[in-house]
Amino acid sequence: MFQVTIDNTTYNFPNRIEIPLWKEIMKRDFEQPHQWALILSKALGCHPKELSEVSDKQLELLIGYLAGLIHQRKETSMKDLTKLTFGEWVDLDCWFAEGVRVSIDKMLTILGDTQYSDEGLYKIEAYSKYRSYIYRQYSELFGLNYDEEDQMILDSEDGEQVDPQSIPEGWFAIIIGLASDNLLNIDDVTEQPLLKTLNFMAHQKQKQVSENFKKYKQQKEYELQRNRK
Repeated sequence: MFQVTIDNTTYNFPNRIEIPLWKEIMKRDFEQPHQWALILSKALGCHPKELSEVSDKQLELLIGYLAGLIHQRKETSMKDLTKLTFGEWVDLDCWFAEGVRVSIDKMLTILGDTQYSDEGLYKIEAYSKYRSYIYRQYSELFGLNYDEEDQMILDSEDGEQVDPQSIPEGWFAIIIGLASDNLLNIDDVTEQPLLKTLNFMAHQKQKQVSENFKKYKQQKEYELQRNRK
């Protein structure tokens, strides 16, 4: 255990960061030196004033050590992401859009509860990679594309960024559509396996595209025949 002695008082750095402490620390900006004493006081369990006599160089070293703890990841067992239900996927996607700092506790109710941030963030990063994979696999279904920085964008002329606030509304509309506007069918939809549901949605979209193209051709043929008269 790493210890710090200030004015004859010894404080212990935690060996691992627990999630409540991680959430509290991550409210602050590590890039702002004037916040270092406040950040460190959370980790050491002391008042920020007790760090007032610590030199800037020492604070920098301590904040660097704390940053190292925060960036640790520990591999651990978690939810099999290939077995997510459609409802679990929707919940995770909405919470992820809110931001991990805000929604880490909710996300871990699905990915697997843990006490420590190194395990929790390992699970969330694994989910994030799977999420990107799914969106890439079904990019045509969702009308999505990716910019040069690998950021998801809408398939639109102006490259408008996806609004995180619109994600819950969009998923709710999809669920209602799959449930045929019937409240009693919603649970049946959300309990379906994710990949089964996405494949069905992709098939339905392709079917609609084909039908629209067929109608377009028929309309063109009708206009051509009419012009010949």
